[in-house]
Amino acid sequence: MGSRSSYRPPPSVTPELRSRDKLRCVSTSSDLALLSSLGAQLDEIGRRVTEMAERYGASPDSAVAGELFAAERTLFGTRRSLDRARSMMEDLR
Repeated sequence: MGSRSSYRPPPSVTPELRSRDKLRCVSTSSDLALLSSLGAQLDEIGRRVTEMAERYGASPDSAVAGELFAAERTLFGTRRSLDRARSMMEDLR
């Protein structure tokens, strides 16, 4: 299962958060701004990747378009994850 090169420490070393109250001491305002900025950047990158994928979709290089559309889905999925994180952080305020 877990290899020694894993970036996560073993479960016995990982501190557990037993309630959301432990995170209330964190100032979230700058982090919320950062998440908003990252989300806007991901939107822009996603639009640019989509435009490129659509150009290649109309050519014999449809495999390129397939990879670009996969990257697009990943970018927009990442945006949704950031939005969920931002929503959770807003609930902490």
